[in-house]
Amino acid sequence: MNPSIRSGIKFAFQGRLLTTVSRMLVAGIVASHVLSARTDLENESTPCDRSRAIAERVLHFAKRKKLEPLMKLVDTPWGNDGSKVIERREDLERFFQKTLEEESLAEVEWKIGKVVSVAEYRKSAEPKELEVLDQVLTPADRIVRVVADGEKVVLYVRLCKKQARLVGYHYPL
Repeated sequence: MNPSIRSGIKFAFQGRLLTTVSRMLVAGIVASHVLSARTDLENESTPCDRSRAIAERVLHFAKRKKLEPLMKLVDTPWGNDGSKVIERREDLERFFQKTLEEESLAEVEWKIGKVVSVAEYRKSAEPKELEVLDQVLTPADRIVRVVADGEKVVLYVRLCKKQARLVGYHYPL
């Protein structure tokens, strides 16, 4: 820990009277130190961690029917249930808008499972799904296995530098 932070905390806990401003300053210094450490951990996360995190965020916003933040986490081309590809972002937004209006996702119990590489998933993928995978994913991307109310679902996650975007899903047989 930075020596100036350590001395500020020591001073704060020695029982000396601190003004509200100085207490806020100490709290701000400590908070900024903690936040910078958290950011560093995020930058070092593995592709599997980023894939799992994007899946959790998308499912969080889908359950709450929050279209705008959801759209920031998805991208095109979008593999729609392993058989169709949505190329245009406007079409993808209409798809999500319709899905969020019609489906009652709030009651669905989601459980994030194993994250696998595209190469590993391709070994068990259905033949019609392989074409979609080739259009939306690269070998560096990941597949997140999810169980939704007992049904198996796979989510396609595109990885780019330190970011991740959901780019499709499929209900395997």
